[in-house]
Amino acid sequence: MAAKATLTDVEKINKMPWMITGDALNVSFFLFSLSGPAFLLFLDELGLDSAQIGIMLSLVPFFGIFSPFMGKFVINFGYKRTFLVFRTARITFIGLILLTPWIINTFGQQMSFLYVAGVIAGFALCRSVSETASFPWYKMVIPNSIRGKFGAIGGMVSTFASIFISLISAYIIDEGGSGLNRFIILFGIAVVLGYLSILMYTQVPREPKMQTANESSDLQELWLVFKDREFFNYMIGVAFVSIGGVSIISFIPLYMEKEIGLSEGRVVALSIGTYVGALLTSYLWGWTADRYGSKPIMQTGIAFMWLLPVLWITLPANNWLSFPLAISIAFITGVATLAWQIGWTRYIYNNTPEAGKTAYMTLFFAWWGIASGIGPVLAGQLLRIFNGLTGQFLIFQLSAYTPLFILSFVCVGIGFLIISRLTPGDDTPFTRFTGMFLRGNMIRGIESLIQFNFSGGEERRMETTERMGDARSPFSHNELIEALHDPSFNVRHQAINSISRMTPEPELVDSLLDILEDDPSELSFVITRALGRLGDPRAITPLRKYLDSGYHLLEANCARALAMLGDVESTPILLEKMRQEPTPTLKVAYAFALGKLNGVEAVPDLFELLRELHTEVQRGEVGLALARLTGDEMFYTNQWRGMRFDPSTSFAQAILGIQRLTNDSAFGEVAAESANHFAENEMAEGVEKLVEMIESLPAGIIDPVLDDMKHRCTSLLKEFGHKRLEYILLTLHILNASMTG
Repeated sequence: MAAKATLTDVEKINKMPWMITGDALNVSFFLFSLSGPAFLLFLDELGLDSAQIGIMLSLVPFFGIFSPFMGKFVINFGYKRTFLVFRTARITFIGLILLTPWIINTFGQQMSFLYVAGVIAGFALCRSVSETASFPWYKMVIPNSIRGKFGAIGGMVSTFASIFISLISAYIIDEGGSGLNRFIILFGIAVVLGYLSILMYTQVPREPKMQTANESSDLQELWLVFKDREFFNYMIGVAFVSIGGVSIISFIPLYMEKEIGLSEGRVVALSIGTYVGALLTSYLWGWTADRYGSKPIMQTGIAFMWLLPVLWITLPANNWLSFPLAISIAFITGVATLAWQIGWTRYIYNNTPEAGKTAYMTLFFAWWGIASGIGPVLAGQLLRIFNGLTGQFLIFQLSAYTPLFILSFVCVGIGFLIISRLTPGDDTPFTRFTGMFLRGNMIRGIESLIQFNFSGGEERRMETTERMGDARSPFSHNELIEALHDPSFNVRHQAINSISRMTPEPELVDSLLDILEDDPSELSFVITRALGRLGDPRAITPLRKYLDSGYHLLEANCARALAMLGDVESTPILLEKMRQEPTPTLKVAYAFALGKLNGVEAVPDLFELLRELHTEVQRGEVGLALARLTGDEMFYTNQWRGMRFDPSTSFAQAILGIQRLTNDSAFGEVAAESANHFAENEMAEGVEKLVEMIESLPAGIIDPVLDDMKHRCTSLLKEFGHKRLEYILLTLHILNASMTG
């Protein structure tokens, strides 16, 4: 049956389990054969020196140089067909390694080196052709929208398999005696798993029949790829990271055995730490790559890789802590390498143009192979040159591996700088991305957003939306924005409240402003408060517009929000709105705003409003607005609670505190009398003496605003006495401000 002209994303996604299973089996095949620490120990068992081992390790990536010349063949033969045929062939080549013991016994050890090198070269050539086909095939059959998630899920499945395989490998190597037979068992298992992976891949869809003339892969088109400056810089960055990373990681098993003193079984078991690190963070990296872009994930992986040489060089040797610390470093290695892998693979799949994708993919694969091959060769030569190096430098124990660690640190650092210079596009900046891990409760935030995506009922959605606000994690932003459009009013209301507790990120503010632009509704009042609380000045202009909406309650809410945003320019408008507002309750909102914005011209109007109000709480808020006009509001707010529960004692203590601020004996004597009256609960007498205190303040030595407020408070105290405690508190605040100002 001919392949369809196009494949829908649904068809592609339905086949993803087959590809994930095939990838997991393929990873298992590699770990049992060429990729795991067991292969390095196998080469060491053959008696090869470090330089020869470096050559062996470089053969597989070096053969990627043939990839650009395979483009036309791959296109004509078909991506999937080429992939399956040459993957099968490379597995067959690995099967030939099973004859290695016979080669050694028949032709000698030197011939075994040439034989194994020839087998690996044949494997590498077949791999080069199959990978040439796999890059464009994977690009076609995996939707871009889930590419990061696919890599994460595939990585998790593969990591589970890798942990299991590492345990088996460690057991076979430790308990299988000595010699080559224990490694031959591993290669035999690898061949079986490799053929099973081919069966899984046969169930994945073929590529659509869409090849055109521009899919040729001749040298002229390859040169055009080199002229793509962004892509060229990307390849340079990948090269430095590959050389710095691969050159070190390839020889870490031997370093652990020969320098740190771990047994072969423990060396193999170290890979479990790497796989656990990858497993625990794989979904995180895939999910964040799809959400925040490839570049910050690449940079995060490189940053972790930059740390590894320092950790390895400071690892204590032949110590009871050696293995636990080595496992911890292996864990970080898993975190680093998987972040880097998911980042760079997603970048190349999502950022290469559809036209000419084969040229881009084959050229990149060849380039990557060269860089990955240079690493082991360079590392092997360095180990040979510095063989026998010993000594101590500060806290660092010097060995033949020390130059290798320095090389890694320098190359990875250069790679980080180059990758950082790539055009970010829509990707989140690295500093902002890493900052997300430090703000709020990251674990609780991720847990809440996962629950949100699986919640069904309204109550459950409200609960998880509230928890996202409690966590204040930036990772919840998208889910909170989604909750703003929930069909349930209660969920939308909770989403606004939760957003108001977050940091004012542009996407959150823009989402609230978009909703505010709709016709006014019940949620408009909540949104204005949320915008004021977030503190983003971009909300000022839209909020000003709603001061003339005709909805008095909404206008009052906008006034409060503008005050929280520090919109001093709106002060005259807010004063006029308060004068025109017929409802005293709504006037309080404007009073709050004017006090917050230091609108001293509103003092007469605020005192008039204070006199009109009949509710204690509302009078308290207007009093607070007036207190703010004098400067620091702390005295007022600190005394408010005491006034509510024990006014006589609170007022007496406040007056004695004010008395200590002056050396005026006459003033101090009146203050003492007032405090005594209040302490005895003689409120009327205490107010009389308080009036004497404030009238005794000399005119002209205090701020004109305070002087005006002093006279107005005196009038209110004479009119209402002790019946309105807010007037007493405001008077005490003015006295304190006069003494401390």
